[in-house]
Amino acid sequence: MLLRQSKSLRQSILKKIFDGRIVPQDPNDESAFVFLVDMNEDASLLDLARLKNDLENLLGTPIDITTRSALHPMLSDAILKEAITL
Repeated sequence: MLLRQSKSLRQSILKKIFDGRIVPQDPNDESAFVFLVDMNEDASLLDLARLKNDLENLLGTPIDITTRSALHPMLSDAILKEAITL
């Protein structure tokens, strides 16, 4: 199941890149990719780190990753309005 989800996520990200919704950035700048993920209740910090590593390998660039629950309450509405669902 994880492999199927990974392939689906990969295809979704690649489509966004192809459509121009995710653009390259100067490698000296901060990360162009920030992923907001909803993890299963039983997921660990190690699972989140593995996902980050997998996405960085897939995209070939550093990314930032966070969870919805980690968003600052004063910023969460603005962040969620700008989020692109994959």
